[in-house]
Amino acid sequence: MVRALAADVAGVHSQKLAPSIIFGLIVFGAAIVLLVLNFALFSLDRGVTQGRSLPRLVRELFLPLLPGELAVGVFATILMLAYRSIGLPVLFAAIPVLLIFRYLTVALVRSEDRADQLEARSIQLVGLQLGVLRTLVRALNSRDKTIGQHAAAVASYAKALAIEAGCSETEQEVVHTASLLHDIGKFAWPDRVLHADVVKDEDRAIVKDHPQEGAILVGALDGYGEVANAILYHHERIDGGGYPAGLIAQEIPLASRILAICSTYDTMTASHAYQSPMTPEEGMAELSHAAERGQFDSELVESFIAVLEREGATFGRETDYETELDFERRVREMAEPRSADPAARSSRPGLPRPRISARVRGGSPRP
Repeated sequence: MVRALAADVAGVHSQKLAPSIIFGLIVFGAAIVLLVLNFALFSLDRGVTQGRSLPRLVRELFLPLLPGELAVGVFATILMLAYRSIGLPVLFAAIPVLLIFRYLTVALVRSEDRADQLEARSIQLVGLQLGVLRTLVRALNSRDKTIGQHAAAVASYAKALAIEAGCSETEQEVVHTASLLHDIGKFAWPDRVLHADVVKDEDRAIVKDHPQEGAILVGALDGYGEVANAILYHHERIDGGGYPAGLIAQEIPLASRILAICSTYDTMTASHAYQSPMTPEEGMAELSHAAERGQFDSELVESFIAVLEREGATFGRETDYETELDFERRVREMAEPRSADPAARSSRPGLPRPRISARVRGGSPRP
């Protein structure tokens, strides 16, 4: 009899509980749908007005706010169920909780506004820094019309070679950016050097200084240290006979080895070169001979020739400087906050400053 009564009570309780559970699930589901719809509309507005991508908004806004929004949905569901069961007193008891939640929400919104203002200022500062370099390249190109097209072609070749060599996306970006800026150190050259068919002996020191000058300019940008290193050492030779530091083989950064090959190839084969240009076939043959003589990395030369044969011997000249630079994207990426995790920071391109050693600055030569 006791079990029978218990069964009857449980049956009545389950009959009352089942509709409440269904109602609670409906309320919670409606809260989730409203959350997603609200974020979708917000993302559309930010995407149109600020150019933010959906993955970035999900990472920076939706995921951090999701736990709090889910907690609100659960609280609203519990409140609705309690009201159905107990009545009006539950709503009065919830008023202090709602006031606290409103205060925290207002504080969060103000914090986000301050973060948006800080991001806007960061973008302005980064745009000014990178804009200075772009202006220097433009000014240099106004003095020598070949500079911009050469930089764009080298950047296109170098990005393709970096991919062929199995470089990570970060390494590819370093190579590509260094290629765009590798001649910026020539800004300080006098016209007699910049336009010389043959450099005079007394001007050779000026020519050899341009990697260091370019590295100093680029290294002043936060996050562009590895790019500066690539520029600094792109005139090194595998056999140690290059400048400014006389590095040997693997001592030379990979980005510098890639840049040296692509820059030389475009200089030899471009129709805007001062000397009569080589044919692409002659340029590829000269790269192979130079690798045999210890100037270039022979494996990278083979990879580059394979890229040229597959993509076309002059595919790098089909672009222009502004397209390759993609100024607005670079400014946005440079303005993004960096992780406090040292491991995460080391994975970003260019965090170290350029390593301008004593022997580069005129110290003792390599023994």
